[in-house]
Amino acid sequence: MMKKVTPSRGQYLLFFCILILPGCASQWEKIEKEQFFKGPGRAYTVVLPTGWNRAPTTDSDHLVLSKDGLSLNQISIYRFDLDKAFPDVPETRRFKSSDWDTTPLDTLANYQARQLRSDLKVRMEKEKPDEEGFLSAFAVIDSLPSPASVEQLDISPAVIDNRPSFRLDTTSLNSWGLRYRTASYGLFHEGDYWLIQYSAPELNEWNKNRPTFERFLNTLQFKKKCVLFCSD
Repeated sequence: MMKKVTPSRGQYLLFFCILILPGCASQWEKIEKEQFFKGPGRAYTVVLPTGWNRAPTTDSDHLVLSKDGLSLNQISIYRFDLDKAFPDVPETRRFKSSDWDTTPLDTLANYQARQLRSDLKVRMEKEKPDEEGFLSAFAVIDSLPSPASVEQLDISPAVIDNRPSFRLDTTSLNSWGLRYRTASYGLFHEGDYWLIQYSAPELNEWNKNRPTFERFLNTLQFKKKCVLFCSD
């Protein structure tokens, strides 16, 4: 039976940078119309929502989307090697592949919860403030909630693309006292651990964009990972 625990908001919420390169700045990609997207190694496909923006993440294993700025709304998909999924959970350091295969979902959810509480990293770098562009909505380091502020987390079973998963629901506060709500889903696929998240301020933003996230989640399909000849 799933238990209620009290960890933090989302795992490594993003490991993310805006890179300013000589003569060429990485840019957010505006999604003008629904866009079919293939994950790394074609391990998954998903439809990106119209009107949102795709972040220029430094890691192809991370997909980060926002409509109005990360402090207002965020949809993310992260892939982790199994030996790197829960670095601060001592029990998992001794795990073999067979151990992951036999780990119950509620136990996995508790591992996830403990990892979230221990490490929330958000990084964004740019040379100067963008006072007029999309980045003006971001005060990322200060505006996102801290792990220590989490009030409660519910863990429940879930299904994504007909695959057993778990869902974690958290609320947390940022340094301004703004309360956030986050839904996190975790599952195994092709020998990797996948984390899918939706986060937004609980007041107004959470309910406003939740249907978009649910449609996004319903279009998510996991595939057999491509190893050779993977070009489109």
